[in-house]
Amino acid sequence: MSKTADMWWLFTRQTVTIGKDQQILNAVKLMVRRGFRHIPVTDAEFRLVGIVSAQDVMNTVHSAISSSKSANAGAILLKALSKPVSQIMSKDIVAGEASQSLVDSITVMTDRSLSALPLVDKNKRVQGIITLRDLVSVMAQGAGRLELQVQKVMTDKIHSLGTSDTILDAIAVMAAKKIRRVAITADNGKSYAGIVTNKDVMRLLDSAYSYRVMRPEDAFKIKLLQVMDAGFGTIDAEEDVRAAAWQMMTFGFGGLMVMKERPVGIITERDLIHRACKIKGSDFLKDAVHPQDDTSDKPSW
Repeated sequence: MSKTADMWWLFTRQTVTIGKDQQILNAVKLMVRRGFRHIPVTDAEFRLVGIVSAQDVMNTVHSAISSSKSANAGAILLKALSKPVSQIMSKDIVAGEASQSLVDSITVMTDRSLSALPLVDKNKRVQGIITLRDLVSVMAQGAGRLELQVQKVMTDKIHSLGTSDTILDAIAVMAAKKIRRVAITADNGKSYAGIVTNKDVMRLLDSAYSYRVMRPEDAFKIKLLQVMDAGFGTIDAEEDVRAAAWQMMTFGFGGLMVMKERPVGIITERDLIHRACKIKGSDFLKDAVHPQDDTSDKPSW
């Protein structure tokens, strides 16, 4: 079996789904405890009817908190999170066949600009899911440069907040800008101290509602300095995109700060896949994921 086939098998096993009548809070628990950003939603017959993402949850949280008074924010948010997943899931979904090849899946995802592609059998029962993270991992496994610099595909706008801002401020930015992460600055914006992601927000929700280690209304007052990840990754702007993919896969980063003496942008999984394909053409990623002679764990650069 080829290396690509081995990896394809890994993507399609142990897929977690959630019933459409389950509470949104249960989706939050699954995402936090399994490290997912997308969960296929099924009906009583386990057929695919939608998909729920971390972004859907962030929008729900922001909407609930924005319309509440600080005194009852926790109760209002709990009411919103107690609604069924069907109320926030994406219903207009694209699915692939469980038997299709990795290259076929890449074609669908890049043509439709998808972040996740559920895979179903002939009865529409979910058999697996492939995500941008999976494609980045495959890109990282190849040998040789892809001759595309990080600075060509990076997002040059860095959305940021200060260490004294709150998690609620971060939620507002993520929801408004439809982004997964916010950079945290220090020294009056002169340097970057860390990063906060939508996973950090959902971990707080899980702690507040599942483990009750704090009141929800107090959780949203927490300063970003207390929850940010100071271990964010960086990469040189002139480095090859395969180096960025390798670093993301190896260290588990969903995004890297792009450096050129100073931070000049951020590169995400979406940038690596969708922006790269827009620049280099639809066949770029298909060629990039084919195993080459050097299949060692060490990058070729």
